[in-house]
Amino acid sequence: MISQLLFAQSAPQASTLLTNVNGYTMNRNRELVQFSALQFTGDTIDRVFSEAEPLPDSDGFTVINGEGKTLLPRLIDATVMC
Repeated sequence: MISQLLFAQSAPQASTLLTNVNGYTMNRNRELVQFSALQFTGDTIDRVFSEAEPLPDSDGFTVINGEGKTLLPRLIDATVMC
């Protein structure tokens, strides 16, 4: 799966749709958001999709099945202060 992600990012103009994930990220209000699919172009996240939202037509996207794995974009560089 990692090699597929790296390959997908090598073409900066092509969008990739990563589906079937158990994803978590923070929104602009620092609220935890859960998602099941993520669309990105190059190294930029374009959109996250909740389980209830319909996914776009796969034409024009590279689609990768995340196989139910957990995805934590944007949380890797986050700093938590207690």
